[in-house]
Amino acid sequence: MFYGFFSKPMATRIFYNQQWNDSTNFQMDSLNSGFYFGESFFETIKAEGNTIPFWQLHKERIQETISYLSIHLSSHWQHELIFEVITNELNRLSFKESKIRITFFRQSLSETEFTFLVEISELMANPNSSLSLTIYYDNKKSVGKLSNFKTGNRWLYKVAADYAASTNFTDAIILNTNGYVAEATQSNLFILKNGLLLTPPLTDGMINGVCRKFIVQNFSVIEKSIGINELMNADEIFLTNAVRWIQSVNKLEEKMLSTEQTNNFAENFKKHLTA
Repeated sequence: MFYGFFSKPMATRIFYNQQWNDSTNFQMDSLNSGFYFGESFFETIKAEGNTIPFWQLHKERIQETISYLSIHLSSHWQHELIFEVITNELNRLSFKESKIRITFFRQSLSETEFTFLVEISELMANPNSSLSLTIYYDNKKSVGKLSNFKTGNRWLYKVAADYAASTNFTDAIILNTNGYVAEATQSNLFILKNGLLLTPPLTDGMINGVCRKFIVQNFSVIEKSIGINELMNADEIFLTNAVRWIQSVNKLEEKMLSTEQTNNFAENFKKHLTA
């Protein structure tokens, strides 16, 4: 029997079976639904000190996933209790910024209930002040409701990210099966054109990102399908996710892009976040 699945670097703290462990001491049976079938989903969260800015949006996305996938969750899972457990540990760790991942899966193949595992690691400074993007064409993302959830199937994102790295770009744009822009490998995508802020609708198959949702709820955003020509003609492009929030893009294929409007928007975003 193999142990050590989900092992992480020394800085990671893991909450599993109602107790915290260092990753160096953590063991778990690999005979679970996530390892065997990719039958899992996860939530990635950023904390500042012991504060989790988007906890309510994360909670809503977890609940939506549980409901849509008809998951029966262990009685140990209670949103507010887990929030308290995590924030207490964040307070003890005293990291300036942290990355939190909550993974849901069946502990053994014979069980019907899903359990969960929480990982907390210190978030290091982002070395990429601005990103370069290429368009990945070989495989497309489906546009069904399932595509909006963060499930254990990451192959499309991996091969797209590998393609970007092999062509000396920092990330790749994934298209959907209709030929429209879906997302990047770890982020949602926004474009600025003639003073307007646009992003693809959820029906175009991207992850329902919490940072994206916050922006759509608090700013003037047009949700519309974005084709390759419209993408290439954008004035500016930026990416969003739950950990890095807003990242500017200074290059799309061979086209150089301004980041001035994005930088201004990022400042307004932070003001809304703390309002």
